[in-house]
Amino acid sequence: MRYKFFSVLLLLVLVTGMATHLPSRLRSSPQDSSEEIQYAHRLFPGGEDIVPVTTFPPHLKIYSASSGSEGQPLLGYAFRTTALAPEIKGYAGPIDLLVGIDRTGTIVGVHLISHQETASYINDLNGFLQQFLNRGAGDPLMLGQTIDGISQATITSSAVTRSIEASRTLMIQEVLRIDQAGRKHPPGSFPWEQILIPGLLFILAGSGAFWRKTSLRWLALSGGLIYLGLIKKTMMASAHVAKIGILNLPSFSDAPLWYALMAGTVLSCLAGGMMYCGSICPFAAVQELLYAAGKRLKFKVGLPSPRIDAMARIFKHALLIVILSASLYAANPDIANVEVYVTLFTRHGSRLAWVLLGVMLAAGIFHYRFWCKYFCPVGAMNGLLSQASLFKIRVNTSCNGCHQCQALCPTQAIKTLPKSGKVIVENPECILCMTCVRCCPQGALRFSYDDKEKE
Repeated sequence: MRYKFFSVLLLLVLVTGMATHLPSRLRSSPQDSSEEIQYAHRLFPGGEDIVPVTTFPPHLKIYSASSGSEGQPLLGYAFRTTALAPEIKGYAGPIDLLVGIDRTGTIVGVHLISHQETASYINDLNGFLQQFLNRGAGDPLMLGQTIDGISQATITSSAVTRSIEASRTLMIQEVLRIDQAGRKHPPGSFPWEQILIPGLLFILAGSGAFWRKTSLRWLALSGGLIYLGLIKKTMMASAHVAKIGILNLPSFSDAPLWYALMAGTVLSCLAGGMMYCGSICPFAAVQELLYAAGKRLKFKVGLPSPRIDAMARIFKHALLIVILSASLYAANPDIANVEVYVTLFTRHGSRLAWVLLGVMLAAGIFHYRFWCKYFCPVGAMNGLLSQASLFKIRVNTSCNGCHQCQALCPTQAIKTLPKSGKVIVENPECILCMTCVRCCPQGALRFSYDDKEKE
């Protein structure tokens, strides 16, 4: 019953958020020229007269004297990237920059007006922007080639670089009328591996579940830990869901891995259950390795009573609703960034975040997937989605109630109904490890799409 309640509540929060933010996404917000003039004075300290130009492309003319007449020396121009290249967005939305160029098209300054990126990912943004200074009209701006990106913030770095390049090019062509025919841009290529590798991981996870192969499941877990965790430092997070709720999505070309993870997770939940949580999540692999080490060292702590366990599992669902509601209300997905594994793999976080990570890692040595069971909002969301999955672990009538599966289930997802004595598998808590299916002496458990009981 609690799962249905939280499912309805989650759907209500997301639909309300989308309905609230849709009108603002459909209309373009006006640019504040007074704010631009204020920041333009910082880019051009010697500029005494700033004249707004409203014709396309909109920009500011900066003169060195108190009059903008024809006889006064022109210092340069300032323009807003969100006005000239509004289609280019960062990880969490538009990154609003004011760029200053001189009469030759050379960049003399870049000022950050606003952004919605995760603060822990872009703590060196101001240092990153310094790389654009003194770049001439003939100098291409290419991330990874002429511009060094921010560590663990590739999408943000790419969005900033491309928005400045696109905006400056428009100004050079339409306002300065400078011929850029001699410029050579290094060829780019689409990162197909960001689609193919996650796809392979989901295939391995699904194959491990369907064929009950522990080796395939661990192959997927290892791949998720190495590629998503250690290399890309990108994994499912509640901030992803918040972005959908406020309709603030990155472009596909900027974030193919983001779309691959979102699509793979949602589709796999609807097809077979919690495949991402059970067999792909990088932090899941870390927790299972820690627990295995704890067992080898014979660390053991008793499980909480079923009543306390059931009450504790409600927390992750409540946390999901609270952080999503706060993020959608404030139109800021960064509020939903509460996952400890983001701190672990990005190595960025507040002191409190590091303390919480340490607590969860320590608890994971004694309790199997402690974070997943009681705290993970992503796991809560995937569990709610998995209620609608086509394939489930089902118990047929050959079950004799030996409770062996219940004793072996590592997440305690198998319950016995008190009145009827019937054994059931709580799909929102099942990680599809297939331990119960492999070990049932009667063969009463099966992973099937058919909800009819068969002998």
